[in-house]
Amino acid sequence: MKIKSVFRSAISKLLLLAGALILFAGLPLAYAQKDSGKPYGARDPHTCASRKDPAAGALSSGQALQYLSCDMEGIDGFGHLSQVANVKVEVAKGRPFNINTDSIPDIDVSQLVFNIRGSLTTGYCSIVDGTVTLAGKNCMISDQPNAVGMCYKSNFGDWHCSMRDPTGTLPAHSHDFQPPLK
Repeated sequence: MKIKSVFRSAISKLLLLAGALILFAGLPLAYAQKDSGKPYGARDPHTCASRKDPAAGALSSGQALQYLSCDMEGIDGFGHLSQVANVKVEVAKGRPFNINTDSIPDIDVSQLVFNIRGSLTTGYCSIVDGTVTLAGKNCMISDQPNAVGMCYKSNFGDWHCSMRDPTGTLPAHSHDFQPPLK
């Protein structure tokens, strides 16, 4: 009888683990799904068809903006939509990888890293449910006028960019919610 109980417990744990793996493996798919912004009353997150250009040398401000949008927009594991708008990016000349400042798991340490700076507006939105979360009042918007960050190539040769303003502004009150970004 004790063996049955242990076996049942092991099977239950295995099923729970399998379910969790399927759930977490499926979450990133929300980034590229058509109409994924609809439950938020928002546009869909930006996606990048390819992240390979430029194959060599420095990336342009336009490329940095594209990769930054693709990296910073999407639906997180808690079901919230992240958006960016009004993005302005300036790309510095490349510099060698620095283990003290560039500790990103998939960075290609043989490639140059490009510091970026600029400004952007970020949005963090909840699903509109019509009761607690109302359409047009479901996003926290943050202006980030002095954002800094970096662009780098991954070990697979894909470009990634991110930047944040460490002093970015948040709504004055936690209930000061706004509509999604355009």
